[in-house]
Amino acid sequence: MEIILYRNTNVAGNFEEAIRASFPQITAYTSMTSFCTRLRHTPAQSAIIVLAAADEQELTTLISFRHLIEDSSIVLILPIKESVLLAKAHKLRPRFIGDLESGAHEVIAVIQKMLSREVELKEAEIGNDSVGFH
Repeated sequence: MEIILYRNTNVAGNFEEAIRASFPQITAYTSMTSFCTRLRHTPAQSAIIVLAAADEQELTTLISFRHLIEDSSIVLILPIKESVLLAKAHKLRPRFIGDLESGAHEVIAVIQKMLSREVELKEAEIGNDSVGFH
């Protein structure tokens, strides 16, 4: 399963370092333009997308592109957990909402759980395929 990170160049640098240490295969974007171009050219179906919004304005911009990531598992990182931001954040239908103040350990645990769940589902599919009717 592909892991994609979007973060503004001004935010989440330490988050990216921690996540990259746990998931070296992650693809990171620091430009909204390059991130959206990537999603338009290669849909991120069944990917884990980690979005780090710098502020309310950037969150609003990310929401406007939600059609490009609606088939993905979204992990959203907010600058702080504030009621206005949280209300907007739910428009992205994220699997998890964290914040920069809490640190990356929760986000890493959530991604690990998502990846292990994907492996379990694939193993179950393989098991079901090998059981046939004669």
